[in-house]
Amino acid sequence: MKKFWIKHNNNYMYKFLFFFSICLVFNGYCLSDTIKKLWTEQFGTSENDTGYSIATDDYGYVYVIGVTQGLLYSSSDTFSSDIFIAKYDGFKNFIWGSQYGTSQIDSGFGIVCYNHNSIYITGSTEGSLEGNTNSGGPDIFITKYDETGTRLWTKQIGTPYSDIGYAIAVDSYGYVYVTGSTLGDLDGNISAGNSDIFLIKYDSEGNRIWTRQIGSNNFDEARCIKINNNGDVYLVGNTQGVLPGTSSYGLVDGFIIKYDIAGDVHWIRQFGTSSIDWPTGITEDNDNNVYVSGFTNGALPGNTNSGGRDVFVVKFSSSGDILWIKQFGSDKDDYGNSIAIDIHGNIFVGGDTKGGFDGNLNNGYNDIFLSKIDNSGNRIWTKQLGSSNTDFCSGIVTDNFGNIYIVGETYGSIDGNYNLGGDDAIIIKYGPTPLLDIDVTQIDFGNLNKGEKKTLSFNIKNLDVGTLNGTIVSDQPWIIVDPQSFIGNNIEVKVTVDNNILGKIEGKHSGTVSVFSNGGDKSVLITVTATCVLIKPNPVDFNITDKLVFFGSGIVPDQTIIKIYTISGELVKVISPFNLTTREFETKPIVNNEIFWDGKNESGEQVTSGIYIFTYTSPKEKGIGKFTVVDK
Repeated sequence: MKKFWIKHNNNYMYKFLFFFSICLVFNGYCLSDTIKKLWTEQFGTSENDTGYSIATDDYGYVYVIGVTQGLLYSSSDTFSSDIFIAKYDGFKNFIWGSQYGTSQIDSGFGIVCYNHNSIYITGSTEGSLEGNTNSGGPDIFITKYDETGTRLWTKQIGTPYSDIGYAIAVDSYGYVYVTGSTLGDLDGNISAGNSDIFLIKYDSEGNRIWTRQIGSNNFDEARCIKINNNGDVYLVGNTQGVLPGTSSYGLVDGFIIKYDIAGDVHWIRQFGTSSIDWPTGITEDNDNNVYVSGFTNGALPGNTNSGGRDVFVVKFSSSGDILWIKQFGSDKDDYGNSIAIDIHGNIFVGGDTKGGFDGNLNNGYNDIFLSKIDNSGNRIWTKQLGSSNTDFCSGIVTDNFGNIYIVGETYGSIDGNYNLGGDDAIIIKYGPTPLLDIDVTQIDFGNLNKGEKKTLSFNIKNLDVGTLNGTIVSDQPWIIVDPQSFIGNNIEVKVTVDNNILGKIEGKHSGTVSVFSNGGDKSVLITVTATCVLIKPNPVDFNITDKLVFFGSGIVPDQTIIKIYTISGELVKVISPFNLTTREFETKPIVNNEIFWDGKNESGEQVTSGIYIFTYTSPKEKGIGKFTVVDK
């Protein structure tokens, strides 16, 4: 791991000049200017723990890679630094973590997720990982995990000298590409002098397809990689020499190299000032323009240095032409350490600053910042956060739901978290602010007969930006909702009322369907009138009781007719409050919405045991039922 010492106000400190940006193809929503911080996760051991890179999958899970010197996810101490990888969901819930390494120094620097179930990481090891043999000094490694955190395989490659994998990416066919730096002759290639840039292509099973090595006669290293849907492979890094076909600008220059998937170089561009220029991130928009982030000690063409180190973003065309360069910063040192882009072309730069950006105040010695710029390079806003101590941003990434994640480290305590010792790893989630809307406040199901179900619906919409997600619940068992959880901005919710489950005798009943979401909470009142005619007791023994009772909300006093039949359809008895011929009222058997039958037929004879059918007719409803007469 390289450290760069900086003198500032007669105090010495170190800062890792070691930043890596995972670059994905983002198919998400545009982040709004109303973006807000959603949560911060701080984790670690009593030793030093650093998050170096971050990736997301299509389902919104977040993967972080880094280095730990303690027992983060392991009970066995290697007394050195280990690689760690952690998986979280979008709600900050920890899913799994993995720590592994050798008895030597092992570091995890790059991570990428492919098709949500293949996670690849890269870095360096001074030992021999999982059956591999060390070539001498730090070796490059690549490890594949599945979505459950199971390690599938590890490959290790190197020379007798120092070899480091800094960044990793996957193309649309599932081939894996690793880049970084090598001090030797890697995989049959010849070193150009000092450290060179390398690019290795693997298949999904870890079989090496080819290795490319390029450099000047001085120090060169690739720090990040980007692959687009056309199969173009871009490497970005720094050089202290002159790369093939280019010219040097100063002490340390930035470079971008374009390869095809066969490993052939299409073009190389070298850029910078007379001082130190250090690219750290790369991404691409829908028009195949490429954006490179970094920091500079000088003043890039058309720009002015704000003081100390400044952040820069350079926009290249797919043919390598510089379209614009933007440089910004405070009057102190500022580092642009990573870059990401959404599908609408909004660009996000993450890094850290010793000053205050765009009217923000510095919280401590070194703060994290997140800036949004448009595709013309105009800065729209900057968020700045940190502890009273030193905080670093190592990488940023966006997901498919309009969120943006920062990974890094802190020597302090951020957002109510507590430092566990040394420096802790951090994940910070920013997201847009959706606003929940429901198109109704009440749904009346009207009358519902016994045994019936009825389904109606309402719609959930987002009145602002970002993506709604949440849950839908009812407070009554007879109210059934579908779906019970959702992600999206236009969701139809089906509500079913089941009178079988309702089990109420009569009257109007109500319940509530509640929607809980990241855009607020709302509820819908559900009302229904349960109409039915029930009987008791059933079965009935007229030797024990003198009446069978018909009751329920379907019975209307003075207006209900019940007809009883044998199972074969023969009419047994008509129970009515009035004469069916004259329509004049006779004796009224209805009391408190109950009709009584003494078990006798139209001739006044006691019925025999068996199954009987009844129909009922009232202004509320018509229906049919059955009961059993027993004779014990």
